[in-house]
Amino acid sequence: GGAGGSGGDAGTSGAAGSGASGGTGGTPGGLGVGGSPGGPGTAGAGGVSGSVLPTAPVPPSGCTSAPYPDVPVSNPFCVDVTWLKAQAITSGYPDGGFHPTASVTRQAIAAFLYRLQNPNSTAPACTASPFPDVPAGDPFCGAITWLKAQAITSGYPDGGFHPDASVTRAALAAFLYRLQNPNQTAAACTASPYPDVPVGNPFCGDITWLKAQAITSGYPDGGFHPDASVTREALAAFLHRLRGGA
Repeated sequence: GGAGGSGGDAGTSGAAGSGASGGTGGTPGGLGVGGSPGGPGTAGAGGVSGSVLPTAPVPPSGCTSAPYPDVPVSNPFCVDVTWLKAQAITSGYPDGGFHPTASVTRQAIAAFLYRLQNPNSTAPACTASPFPDVPAGDPFCGAITWLKAQAITSGYPDGGFHPDASVTRAALAAFLYRLQNPNQTAAACTASPYPDVPVGNPFCGDITWLKAQAITSGYPDGGFHPDASVTREALAAFLHRLRGGA
């Protein structure tokens, strides 16, 4: 199976991503790392003569420059997106933007993870189709073939990969666990890591591991939201933390 249990990777349908960076429009899936960052304090009143220019506030994200026009320094994921770009894991979209709140597709996650594990390398061209719905000429074929060869995915029970489906938070937990723990299966849960992830959830072990690695702490409501789609900005944070980023 794909991600455990029934064998699927738990992706939900989504629109196709454009370009090698992947990512589609759709419902933003939060990373769930706490509330929104507070804004900078206001400058104190006063001054002797004339107006006093306030000191430039420190961006809540810690960024000093925007990596993309649609990721300003005030974006709480700015540091993570900047890191993702610096690692050449993404170069953004043809329009120059990153599309931070777009959902990540399964074909795009294959490309992201390939580049994460193989810096400055391009996935080799396909000589055969890895899944019936991924032809050899597909621009993501090489990355998807690699993902399958690493046993990070085995596809869906229907035999397909479902490349245009969105990646859910539960499925991402499984992908990252397998990436970091080759040929292993996450330990069975003895306790629920989040109220919305019961012990019987097929992804419970993966999500428990993700939480233990401090890659996620869930949402402010206490839940993990396992079926929510992963956004591109959230993925940047997940991968940055996976590699030891703050």
